[in-house]
Amino acid sequence: MFRRLTALMVTLLVASLLIFLLLEILPGDPAAVILGVGAQEDTLRALRAELGLDLPAPVRYLNWLGEVLQGDLGRSYTYDTPVQELLLNRVELSLPLALWAFCFQRESRFHSEFLLLPGIGKSLTRALWDLPSLVSRSRISGSRFF
Repeated sequence: MFRRLTALMVTLLVASLLIFLLLEILPGDPAAVILGVGAQEDTLRALRAELGLDLPAPVRYLNWLGEVLQGDLGRSYTYDTPVQELLLNRVELSLPLALWAFCFQRESRFHSEFLLLPGIGKSLTRALWDLPSLVSRSRISGSRFF
């Protein structure tokens, strides 16, 4: 259990670092995107300072990571709302789908385990594997009549 939790934490950390680095190498200025093309340079500088974009990349990543560990996921500049609210709104639709998928997976696992039972599974598996060849033979033999 502890190894899985540690592996999960390391995976999330590496994924967040890779995503941050990929976003860092993308061309463009987020402040210019937010304010638009005709923004004044002093307004851009002020927004960069407000967003922390004037700080070095490692400092920005560590600041973001510290805020995430405290439960603050930041703010969506596209929707102008906290990210936490966006995620909670999406959970309303995603959670039922995830529960259905989990139930379906459990049910299909039960059926696949049933097929592995001695006797039943072997003859049923052989019948299923022979089915395509039986269908193709019937098509070949059936084509003589047309």
